Amino acid sequence: ASKIALVPSAVDEDVYQRGDARANLEQAFDLTSDDFVVGCVAQLIPRKGYATLLHSVASLADGHPNLQLVCFGIGPLETELENRVSALGLTQRVTFAGFRDDLPRLLPGLDLLVHAAHREGLGVAILEALAAGVPVVAAAAGGVPDIIENGITGLLVPTDDGDALAAAIERMVGDELLRAGVVERGYKKIQREFSIARMVHGNLAEYQKVLDSRGA
Repeated sequence: ASKIALVPSAVDEDVYQRGDARANLEQAFDLTSDDFVVGCVAQLIPRKGYATLLHSVASLADGHPNLQLVCFGIGPLETELENRVSALGLTQRVTFAGFRDDLPRLLPGLDLLVHAAHREGLGVAILEALAAGVPVVAAAAGGVPDIIENGITGLLVPTDDGDALAAAIERMVGDELLRAGVVERGYKKIQREFSIARMVHGNLAEYQKVLDSRGA
């Protein structure tokens, strides 16, 4: 344990183009200003929790007719997930956006980011969302609780729990003040703990410790 040092990943908040993001998002995916748009940024692979996320969206569909889900990512589960969407009757609510190299101009236009992974390292998509001014609901996998403090910088739910995830999404949908608060505190946390400057300083400090220990 004494040989292990933690230097968190970082995100550059300056790349996110907030001004026209909502208009860009609506135009790209045929959405409207009345839609509440939930995004997921993750590979289409089992550990990212898409099955749990789709269960949650399906359970909320009747009570929230303007709820839309846009999934950014590619992977081997694409066809399986599309079939699941169809079986759940969510074809008009769920968009698979694939890989987008213009994510910085779209991400700030989301109303909410949901990260449902049941195994995770840190969750860089969560860092990106907070840097872009988007509130987050996330499953408490891996290092995610290092970013999301429940009720402070987002809402945290147990992994692989579709009902808890749906309840957290619904809470965010219905509470504009909560969304604004977690965005403000989340952005400050990004600047304080997950900036590029902090990551660079942390890496350099660890290299220096190793060099010093060898008498370099």
